[in-house]
Amino acid sequence: MPRMKAFAIAAAVILVASVVFLGMRRSLPETVVPHFRPAVLPQSTVKVPTSGTDVSVQQLEARLAEETQARAKAEAEADALRKSIAPMQGQVVVTLGKVEDIGKRTGAILPALAEMLALLERDPATLSADEKRRLLNLQRQHAEVLGMLPEIAGFQDRPEEYGKFFRNMIQQSASLADAQGDSIESYMRQRAQTMNQLGLNTAREPQDAQLEAAWEARRDVFNEETVTGLQNLLPPGAAGKAGISPELMEFLEMDFDKMATSRLAKP
Repeated sequence: MPRMKAFAIAAAVILVASVVFLGMRRSLPETVVPHFRPAVLPQSTVKVPTSGTDVSVQQLEARLAEETQARAKAEAEADALRKSIAPMQGQVVVTLGKVEDIGKRTGAILPALAEMLALLERDPATLSADEKRRLLNLQRQHAEVLGMLPEIAGFQDRPEEYGKFFRNMIQQSASLADAQGDSIESYMRQRAQTMNQLGLNTAREPQDAQLEAAWEARRDVFNEETVTGLQNLLPPGAAGKAGISPELMEFLEMDFDKMATSRLAKP
């Protein structure tokens, strides 16, 4: 499946999964005058008073709807950005902030991703006001990461940035010390160098569909080896907190077509 078509499918899943509707209508009872023919009254324009709690919930629902639109915009911008950088063969200047900052912002959402998905899977009517606020905040963070994916994928072409990105992402999500961060950065920089030597980095992706399938298969094997090395390098429990897995690597490369059964594919 072409990468962009798959990205659009994922975006559609995102939008469907994150829409939370809770409508409420109230009407005034019809007024009847005793012993006379019932009068036809004009539709009332008087608003029924609502409690402070009702108003707060309605405002929160409106903000969730606005967030859905914001995420759709982020996905569209990600698509446009990826198309614009494709012809530049890896010579892209980072525009969304320092590599370290992008890594930290990405790492901040990883530990909470399971929580966000759990909230999305629940019946919206069962969510408390606090849970809706939490979901809104998590959706904003995740939409921000989606918008950065094209630039993150481009780090593969620049080993120094690739190492720094993973160092800050994993250090942020797993709360690791600087010494451990140094080891991650060195390891991922070496992996990016090997990736470039093998022609498996983003800039070397074939445009021919038949060639791309074989290339993707080779890169999948390479990513699995990278993940195994990372899991062995990290202290116990750290890989789980950071969500280190082949699926995470696919997510960061925007290979959503291979993630149809993965929870990471559901923003």
